[in-house]
Amino acid sequence: MKHVGFVNDQGSAMAGFEELGLEVRFDVEMDERTGYPVAENVEAVLAVGPLELNITASKNKGSLNRAIQAFEAPVRKRVEASLIEEINENIDGLTEGLNVELQKHAMQEVQDTVSIGGLQQARAGGAGWGGPPSARRGNGPN
Repeated sequence: MKHVGFVNDQGSAMAGFEELGLEVRFDVEMDERTGYPVAENVEAVLAVGPLELNITASKNKGSLNRAIQAFEAPVRKRVEASLIEEINENIDGLTEGLNVELQKHAMQEVQDTVSIGGLQQARAGGAGWGGPPSARRGNGPN
């Protein structure tokens, strides 16, 4: 019969991702009802690098650190799956926030376009500059 070693110890450990990246992908389409842009097909993509697991306090610190490395990949995959699940459960809130920002940006662009267009028209007609150019010089009809 093969004997498997057993360690009876207490201590503490730290776990952390060396790399953690979140990317949010979405399409922008015009809402036919409002005419504003909206985010569609919102998807979160998570990139998780290696999970660093370290026993920080233990009588068998070195042995446990070596043994725990065998569990890095399954633990990382489990944590990654849990994070993606949590993000996807809350994607509606993210989508609402994206839509608010898209609509603010669209309204600001319209305001800027109207303001610039109005200013250009005013300058072309002499408005805001003391009337038509001929009236300022005293050459126009009085």
